[in-house]
Amino acid sequence: MSRYRPPQKPGSKYITPEGKKRLSDEFEYLWRTKRPEVTAALAAAAAGPSGRVIAIAPDPRGFPILERNVDRKALASLEAAPRRSKAPSCSTSI
Repeated sequence: MSRYRPPQKPGSKYITPEGKKRLSDEFEYLWRTKRPEVTAALAAAAAGPSGRVIAIAPDPRGFPILERNVDRKALASLEAAPRRSKAPSCSTSI
């Protein structure tokens, strides 16, 4: 197999409107669809079978969407939680 590649004819160094739209669409898909899936799967894998991952919706209006996405993933170690208005009190003793 040869590594030779014939010279390409010079093209434009500028992006076309169609090319920009394709790049924008791919970015949106990767950022809005694939990134949350990969993050959830990675977090669940890092928690292990006995661990727990809690996904918190920063905006209460987004909680139903978060809950639906968590249910759709059907990962036992992943659960959805609404954001609290105040941080829960916690204490530790050593």
